[in-house]
Amino acid sequence: MPHKDGPVYTPLVAIVSLGSPTTLAFYQSAGDAKRPDTCVCSVYLRPRSLVLFAEACYHDLFHCIHETDHDVIDAACVNAAVAGVTVGDVRARATRVSLTIRHVPRSDHTP
Repeated sequence: MPHKDGPVYTPLVAIVSLGSPTTLAFYQSAGDAKRPDTCVCSVYLRPRSLVLFAEACYHDLFHCIHETDHDVIDAACVNAAVAGVTVGDVRARATRVSLTIRHVPRSDHTP
């Protein structure tokens, strides 16, 4: 499901994608903040890739990786050329492992 990580993390996320490639999609909401409905862009994550997102992508957009056994590359894919895919490609998915790295500031104020 598309989601936002919320204010508990500092506004930067790093994802190392291992195993199968996948597509990370970013959405905005046209009204109902709990049901984003407009895909703004997507990023094709190849195995052993690193993606960082911050600022508007972190604060304003929802993100998700859809549960599917394949990805269809469409015009929303902003890194198609550098990722070696073209619009219309269908790429199978297999087992994917990812490491999501976030910084969580201390929430307690004890030394």
